Amino acid sequence: MNTADFLKQHVGVFKSFSPERLQVLVEGSRAASFEANQAIAHQGDEAAHFGVVLSGVVTASLLGDGGTRQVLGRLKAGDTF
Repeated sequence: MNTADFLKQHVGVFKSFSPERLQVLVEGSRAASFEANQAIAHQGDEAAHFGVVLSGVVTASLLGDGGTRQVLGRLKAGDTF
């Protein structure tokens, strides 16, 4: 399945987009892959993008007291951030 079809079928905000509008969006976007435990964004950073999880799982977490990681939530394919 191509990215435009995935967005149309799995991401609510894009369901009403025309195929042409969705294709323009995809062509102007950048897909990125991340390794386990690699940060996508940092707490306090200014939001500069709209993200969609295309595959896999993204865990939102922060470092708590003593350096332990506290999980805030998980995002799966089709979720946005």
